[in-house]
Order: sequence, then structure tokens, then C-alpha cells
Amino acid sequence: MQRRQNEIVLCGVLIFVVFGIYHRVFHLQLLGADTYPTIIASRVQNWHDFAGTFTEPLMDGRYPFGYFFRPVLNLSFATDYFFSGLNPFGYHFSTLFLFSICAVLLFLFCRKFLDSTLSAFLAALFFILHPSVFSVLPAPPRRAEFLPLLFGFAALLSLPVRKSEQNHFRTLAAMICVLLALYSKETGSIVIALIPLHQLLFRESDNRKYAIRYLAFIVPLFLFYLVHRSVVIYHATHQGSWLGGHEHRLSLADVVQNIFEFLPLYIQGIFRSAALAIAFALLAVLSGIRYRMRAARVIWIGFYIASSTVLVNSFAGEFHQRYGLPVVAGVAVMLAGIIETTLPMARWKGFVTSAVLALIVGTCLFTFFQIMKSDPWPAVSARQKAYFDSLPQYSQIPPPPGYPSDLCKGPVCPELAGLGSYSVQAWLDLNQ
Repeated sequence: MQRRQNEIVLCGVLIFVVFGIYHRVFHLQLLGADTYPTIIASRVQNWHDFAGTFTEPLMDGRYPFGYFFRPVLNLSFATDYFFSGLNPFGYHFSTLFLFSICAVLLFLFCRKFLDSTLSAFLAALFFILHPSVFSVLPAPPRRAEFLPLLFGFAALLSLPVRKSEQNHFRTLAAMICVLLALYSKETGSIVIALIPLHQLLFRESDNRKYAIRYLAFIVPLFLFYLVHRSVVIYHATHQGSWLGGHEHRLSLADVVQNIFEFLPLYIQGIFRSAALAIAFALLAVLSGIRYRMRAARVIWIGFYIASSTVLVNSFAGEFHQRYGLPVVAGVAVMLAGIIETTLPMARWKGFVTSAVLALIVGTCLFTFFQIMKSDPWPAVSARQKAYFDSLPQYSQIPPPPGYPSDLCKGPVCPELAGLGSYSVQAWLDLNQ
């Protein structure tokens, strides 16, 4: 009973930390080039709009660089528009709330399989305070980066690990979470192997049997998702582009090259802490097998989340800092297991491990507070507000020399305000 009360208190603390640190986003405009196109394509004004959530691609063709299918993201925006209209507060509140729930579920997952509450709590704090979060939370559409994580951790917590816990409700809840992760963003596909891996590592008896059983449930769901997504995108493109996404073809050599182009991001700037953690986790797994088998299994789950995210993104052909957020979640899970394996180590091994952990966390926190001091988002928000405030009187004036007319419909080029031509058109349509 005391343990459950402590967990509830710590979950409340994590939510408080998220809103306490990132409350400044409430002062921002609706940032991100994709925000207004997503709003106008997601809002539900009649039954036809609601059906379109499941039959139309993301942004309903307004995005000029490819086709994607993320109905869960659309539903979240439809809910925000219903309650908030175009008021930025509602969208930012939803993003912070969903992010805090994701951090809480990460904490609960680590706590469920580790003896130390402290290690699980520190892992969740690492996830919350990682500098990559700055590239996600200010732009509401980027909540798609952590929605698959949210549903993935929810699925893992729903899965039974003991025979006494086995029931149809838990299985159904886990499968629903799997579908929601898939329909949140393409990176949700990492849950396909995550569920059987969880059963192999943590099921107390007949682990192979249940891993195969859950895989048999998941594969038809994944195939249904692929067919659904392909039909929607094929119908939208009218040119046989079944996969959608960015229009390019990738060979195996391209995928390998993309992986090695992605990894250096973790050596520079805000991702160096993740690089250190991933490298050190491989050694910690070996230590964990010797000292605390359960902690080592947690590390393997974290390593799978991080490495599979890199692999999935390698097929996308390009990377952005925000794409690394699921990798950070995997690193956070690994850190929880690493901390647990450190506790029973011999003195010199424990000292070395603690020193490496301190370097990882210290690098992360130092970069975090450096970014807080020079946060660029308020300046972008101010430029966007000035742009839209001046747009009506400038919309009929030719753009400055050297700027294409479809990219510059105001006093400054919209790209300087974090916008694109399709963003401006969506804003104009919403404010007609």
C-alpha cells in the first residue's frame, strides 16, 4: 500500500515538473509549419469530417513533400479545435499533458520491473529534462514523436507477466494500444517486436509460448494497418504510390548510410549524452546479467527501443533532432537498469559506473540549461505573430525581389517566421 502511495506521489511530481519547466510554451503562438494545415484538415464540423479522419492522409494533401497517415494525431487536433478553436493555449496544454503522461508511463514501466524506485524516477526525469524535448513541445504537431511511446508503454504495462494476471481484458487493452501506436506515427511500428520481446524477457512461465501467441495477435493488426494506410495514400495520390512518405527509393546501402549519418548526431550538441549511454549500456548489460538479471532485461528493452527507432528512421532517408526523442526514451529506460546494476557492484566497479552515469546526466543537464538560456522559440513566435498581424494589408503587395511569389505573401518571407507557403494558405483558409 505504501509503495502504491509513493508511486502516485512521484507520478504527480513528474507531471508538476513537466508543467513547471515547460509552462513557457503557453506564451507561444501555434508554431510549426505543419500546425495550421493539420488543424484545418483535422477539425470535425460534420460526420463527413469525422469519417475523413480515417480515410484521408495527414493534412489532407496540403503537405507538399509527401503523404502520411496519422489519424490519432488528427483526432487529438480535432479535440483541441473543438475546445479551443485557434487559441494556442489549448493545443499547448494538450501537448504538455500527453508528454507528462508519457513520462509517467515510462516511470511506471521501470518501477514495475526494478527494485529501486529512485532509478525509475531518475530515468523519467532524464527523459523529461533531455534537451531534445525543446525541439518537440513548442510545435503541437510534433507530439506525434512521443505518442507512439505513450501507447507503447501503456501496452507493456497492460501485458500480464504472471499466470494469475492473464485475462482477456489485459490482452485487448494491449492490442488497442498497439493499434493506437501504429496510427500515431510510422515509428509506432517498433511495438510489433516490442510486445513479444517483453513476454520473452519478463513472463514468469511459458515465455516463448506467450511471445508467439502475442505475435500471432499483432501481425494481423500490423497487416491491417499497412493495408489501410496504403489504400488511403493510394487513393490520395492517384498515381500508385502505395507507401507514401517522401518520394524517393532507398537501397540497402542507402539505409546503412542513413544509420551511420544518424548516429553522429548523438556525438554532437544535445545528443552526446545519448551516445554515451548507448555505448555504456552494452557493458552494463553484461554486468546486469551477473548481478541483477531483471535489471539487465530492462536494459535490453531500452536498447531495443533506441536501436529500433534509429533503424526505422533510417528508412525515412532524413533525420531531425526531434526524431531522436524515442531514442532518448530508450536511453532513459537503459539508465534505470544501469543504476540498478550499479548498486551491488564491487567498490571500484561501482565508482567507475557512477562516474560514467554522472557524466551522462551532467552533460544532459548542462546542455538543457544552456538551451533554456538561449531558447529560440519566443523569437520565432514573435516573428510569426508580427507576420500574421501584418498579412492582410500586405497580401496584395508583390513580394520583395528574389523571393518566389508562392513563398512570400507578407512583410517578411514566411520561412523567417517558421512557416511555409502551405502554412500561410491554411491560416488564410481558417480565418476566412
